[in-house]
Amino acid sequence: MKNLLHSLNRPTRITAFYLTLLYGLAILLRNEPQFIVHEAVRIGSLTLGLVLPHLVGVWTKKLQPRPANLLITLLILALLAHPTTPPGLMVLLGLTTTLGKTLLRIQRHPVFNPAAAGLFAASFFGVWPTWWGVSFSPRFTSLNISIAMLLTVPVGLYVIWRYQKLPTLIGTAGALVVAYFYLYKTVPVYIITEGTFAFFLFIMATEPKTTPVVDWQEWVFGILLGAFLAWLLFWGTPMPYLTSLLGLNLLFSVFKFFEVKWTLRSTKPHPAS
Repeated sequence: MKNLLHSLNRPTRITAFYLTLLYGLAILLRNEPQFIVHEAVRIGSLTLGLVLPHLVGVWTKKLQPRPANLLITLLILALLAHPTTPPGLMVLLGLTTTLGKTLLRIQRHPVFNPAAAGLFAASFFGVWPTWWGVSFSPRFTSLNISIAMLLTVPVGLYVIWRYQKLPTLIGTAGALVVAYFYLYKTVPVYIITEGTFAFFLFIMATEPKTTPVVDWQEWVFGILLGAFLAWLLFWGTPMPYLTSLLGLNLLFSVFKFFEVKWTLRSTKPHPAS
């Protein structure tokens, strides 16, 4: 029992357990034999497309196996991609996610959130991200709080505390409310209490490898992310959540690249005069 609790104390394993529970509930609430059969084929196809390149990478010693991280990416993709997506496109989704994570890197870290980048790229081939598995009903109270959100918030707060991502949480949520109110003249109550934004904020926007780790940079990242998301929602841009996150990932990856270059240049010893 003690070993189990110690194992679950790791944020990645907590996140993997939460996503497994969320995915299971999303399927159970769609308790239709035909849907379950199709979902089994869909998740199997996604697993093939996602895991096969990793196995090749491990075999060629270009990748190190991280089962928990792989499972997290797999479940996020399954929860966000439309449940009627054909098997062939699910294989493609897995491949685009792995290729983006492996090839698009700066300073040995991925430029983009892997799941967000994979979904965005695959959308051009017909894979549409509907976030079906993170905002399902039933909902509670007049605020329409979904079951998904009730599960996401406590897990997300724990992960944010462990990864020290509080500035991203406050900055993104605060900037979204302010910018949304400026654009719409109303508070985005439904968006904030609906499971999609909670999942986006707590699980995807705070992913540690593709977001800043310095406090002041986190504040800037969060404020820009929330404001950009509100602007995309206002203009009705397709995939506003993925677009805003990928845009900020790119911006801060470029910033980090030049920051490292500047640091190396400034610490380089000058030749003796």
